[in-house]
Amino acid sequence: MKYDGTSLELILHDEIQKLLDNFAILLNTHIAFFNAEGEVLLRGRGEGVSPCCQMIQQRFGVSSCKKLDRQMLRLAQEHNCGQTYRCPLSGLWEVLVPIQSGGELLGGIMFGQLRKKGDLCPSPEDRHFLRLFKERPVFSEERIQKLSGLLQLLADYILSRELIRFGRNHLIDETRKFINKHYRENIYVSDAAHHVRRSVSSLSHTLKNTYKTTFKELLLERRFQHVENAWRTNPHISLKQVIQDAGFNDSNYFSRIYRKHRGQTFSDFANAMFP
Repeated sequence: MKYDGTSLELILHDEIQKLLDNFAILLNTHIAFFNAEGEVLLRGRGEGVSPCCQMIQQRFGVSSCKKLDRQMLRLAQEHNCGQTYRCPLSGLWEVLVPIQSGGELLGGIMFGQLRKKGDLCPSPEDRHFLRLFKERPVFSEERIQKLSGLLQLLADYILSRELIRFGRNHLIDETRKFINKHYRENIYVSDAAHHVRRSVSSLSHTLKNTYKTTFKELLLERRFQHVENAWRTNPHISLKQVIQDAGFNDSNYFSRIYRKHRGQTFSDFANAMFP
């Protein structure tokens, strides 16, 4: 799906995160929810990206993993069934099940980063990697197939309960609501990502590519509005106090960043309001 300023966005119900968390904890394995572009939107808590896969990503880049995931997701969509595949770099197995509605791919659920009995490490000469590889859980072929069926049931349940849907401008609206509520506090993009149930990279990517902005810019804009509105209401108020109330910890920083974003100093703004 091509995104633009008015395009539809995937909206995930809170229950999906709970389902992923329970799955990850009970099976002690990694599980994640992808959108149709292969971006990870949610991960099950407990077992995150394995140390083995983290080492692979450091060596070859995260893009290599994302490329394989996208390929498998498209293959799963084409055949309308889950795909079991082995990563050629880590030597670990993963299962990916597509989530489709009306023939349209909404995303997919993946679990894995596990071994099959008898698997050989692709880099046995690397002792550190070999140790991490051997620490991964071992699943039989039968167990993997049964878990693949369970994952398909999970995908069907998500669709039947309508836990996934599309909406317009949902992500930026929810991000702004979060900022409006907490802009006076020391908040970060990770806090907003948790609120909208996205990864930091997914939120940042969508804000930049869909809305041509960033979390920092949205936060600064709200804080600027607080200072400007307070000054309009009472020009005799302590500017230093207003700046602190808006969430800025340093008056000099506020002066620099205000001029950079507004193209004028705050004194210029104040003089224009009350010449």
